Amino acid sequence: MVRQHAPLWVVLGCLAAFVITLEAPVKYTSADSRFSLLTSLAILEGKGVRLDGYVYPEAVAGFYQLRQDRGHLYNYNAIGTSIVALPFVALANLRGDSVRYEDVDRGLQTIIAALCVTASFLLGYLVSRAALDVGFSLLVASAFTFGTQIASTMGSALWNHDVEVVCLFGALLLVLRTTSWRGWRRAAGLGLLLFTAYLCRPTALVATLAMLAMVFARDRRAACIAGGTFVVGLLLFMRFSWREFHTVLPYYYAGGRLGAEHFWRGLYGNLFSPARGAIIYSPFLALTAAGAVWCAPALRRDSRFWLATGWALALLILVSDSSSQWWGGFSFGSRLLTDATPALLWISALTIAAILDRHGAATARRFGTAFAALAVVAALINTYQGLYNGSTVKWNESPNIDQNPQYLFDWKRPQFLANPDMLDARERAHSAGK
Repeated sequence: MVRQHAPLWVVLGCLAAFVITLEAPVKYTSADSRFSLLTSLAILEGKGVRLDGYVYPEAVAGFYQLRQDRGHLYNYNAIGTSIVALPFVALANLRGDSVRYEDVDRGLQTIIAALCVTASFLLGYLVSRAALDVGFSLLVASAFTFGTQIASTMGSALWNHDVEVVCLFGALLLVLRTTSWRGWRRAAGLGLLLFTAYLCRPTALVATLAMLAMVFARDRRAACIAGGTFVVGLLLFMRFSWREFHTVLPYYYAGGRLGAEHFWRGLYGNLFSPARGAIIYSPFLALTAAGAVWCAPALRRDSRFWLATGWALALLILVSDSSSQWWGGFSFGSRLLTDATPALLWISALTIAAILDRHGAATARRFGTAFAALAVVAALINTYQGLYNGSTVKWNESPNIDQNPQYLFDWKRPQFLANPDMLDARERAHSAGK
């Protein structure tokens, strides 16, 4: 039944992803992405990435997203998102709408975010199909779209994660579904996708190394072409940065240092805290981990499994670095681990495929039923609470979570269960010093 109507189910999934995201009232469009589309407008109008004339210099003190450098104003955020958004801003201009106005900016961010969530569902389904049948692929794609940060983070604003994750899904699909790397176009396309992901978030380097290694194991020439394309893009970007900022790379792309002093706290927080724990917000990930251990004899021979696992673990280590805010500031759930969702989806698909192969269809169906049940819980957390409960936004604000990170570990008042009464009680307790 599902197999016969696969295209219909995929279309319905895409429509659900788009509409649910588009109509969601919870938005973080005034956070990191506040000036991304304005930067797109500056590029279109021949001003480069400078926001001189678009924002008053005095605004620097009021917006953490702005940076002043040698007498010019810049968006601190990544440049990649602004470049990819150029066609959307151009179309808005043709309609007479300008992202100079906050309501237009907010609306356009919402549309692009909805398209990114929809693309993630479609690409996630196609990636899963490299290992699973239609039914299981729809299950895995739906679980990750509605039960992870793809919904709660990517659906809430045009974060840098949005375009990056779409590019990483596209690159992973290309790696998994390419049977022959003859010629140079596919390999160059892979390099371009990986470089675009890097332009959006430099942590995409982790995924880049993993996917280049996957290709290298099959075709060294293709890996060199893909890696060479990435390097050419990086060199051109460095040339731009030197001319514009007099630095090898813009400030946003500068690497930090590992904060070993509080690393373990950040690691625990990103996995199990009631505000940012990936296992708490997406509990089906725990079932995937258990299934992978159960099927270790089969999976340990699959290099694709280990490279995807390395990708996810390396990113977890990076975002747990206490030299930055491991909790991702004002957000919902484990925002900084959004970049790992393509790898985790592929690990889940491989795990279910291994269960099918080693233990049969009946056992795999039981596993899938448990996976689906936990996915429903995850969807209630990430989609319903994350996108439709405004109290989860206010949970970050009073008291300010960046100034009071101890509340990230408060199981009495977790973010995913936030409501007005809870927030009032927490504010009173905080004011009383309790």
